[in-house]
Amino acid sequence: VEIGDVGYINKSGGFKVLFNALRSATDQPLVDGVRLQVPENFQPLHLTEFTHQADDIQDQVLAYGASKSISLHQNLSYVFVHFSITKSEGAVLMLRYPVRREDADQEERIRAYLRKYSKFWYRYATALGLHKEDCGLIFVDGFHQISNEFPSYHMAAWKDASLGMEAHIEAGLDVFADFQFGFSFESNELPQISRKSGPS
Repeated sequence: VEIGDVGYINKSGGFKVLFNALRSATDQPLVDGVRLQVPENFQPLHLTEFTHQADDIQDQVLAYGASKSISLHQNLSYVFVHFSITKSEGAVLMLRYPVRREDADQEERIRAYLRKYSKFWYRYATALGLHKEDCGLIFVDGFHQISNEFPSYHMAAWKDASLGMEAHIEAGLDVFADFQFGFSFESNELPQISRKSGPS
């Protein structure tokens, strides 16, 4: 993902890039060896001011749908994170390193550009497969970026969990070594759980 990417979230949950608004028509990104095309009346947006923050997210454990408490094992080789489930669907994310953030700072200039050209983008996106049930077009004006080293994160998500259920992570605290990760519910009636490590 780059600042200036225009696209949408497809049905599988991925970001489908259509073109990049900051690049010229002849310098569009290559996807599977094919250069992306641009919509009619395309004019690139010229931005000059960007913000870079090397450690925007420093918390190693993030949770949605659960409260958390963290404790360290005596030998400091493992971290235990205890969760109490507050939503039937949720996820926990464990990061290996702090996360970098990059933003485009010229908000008013971006808004004026979107007002002028977005109607052409929707027409173009519809021709390429954007459906009414999709989430609409997205203009990327900032992003968080994790390390390319594998694994840089572990994620566990649940569905149909009972509120108040207990869960925990047991993970290697020495994240610069093998970055071990385990996630489990403390219940005999388990919800649906999916796990992913990345980047992939």
